[in-house]
Amino acid sequence: MSGIELALRITLTLHFIGLASLLGGFLTQMKAMKTGGSITPAIFHGAWTLLITGFGLTGLVYAQKAETGEAPIGWVLGLKFFIIVAIFVLAYMFNKKDKLPTWVLPSIGLLSVAAIAIATISGVVAATN
Repeated sequence: MSGIELALRITLTLHFIGLASLLGGFLTQMKAMKTGGSITPAIFHGAWTLLITGFGLTGLVYAQKAETGEAPIGWVLGLKFFIIVAIFVLAYMFNKKDKLPTWVLPSIGLLSVAAIAIATISGVVAATN
C-alpha cells in the first residue's frame, strides 16, 4: 500500500465520521423539526469535517491518478463540493439560532442523503484503461 493510498483511506475514514456526525445530529433533531429545532454541535462539526476532508480527498484522488490509472469524475466531485458547501453554509448561518426556520433541518438532511447517493451510485473515479 502506497503512502497516498494510506492517506486516502485515513481521510475517507474521517470523511465517514463527519458524515455520521452530521446525520446523527440531524436524526436527533427530527422530532423538533416541526417547531424548527436547532443546529446541534454534531451537525456543525460534522459539516466542518465533511468540508475539510472533502478537500483533502479531492486532492488525494487526483494524486493517486498517476499510480492507479483511475481518473476522477469531475462532475461528481463538483456536485458533491456544491452540496457539502451548501450544508456547511446552512449549519454555519444558523448555528447560533435558538429556533430555526422549519426548512433548514429538512434541507440539511436531504442534502446529506443526496451527497451519499451521488457518491455511491456514480462513484468518484473511473478506470481509464
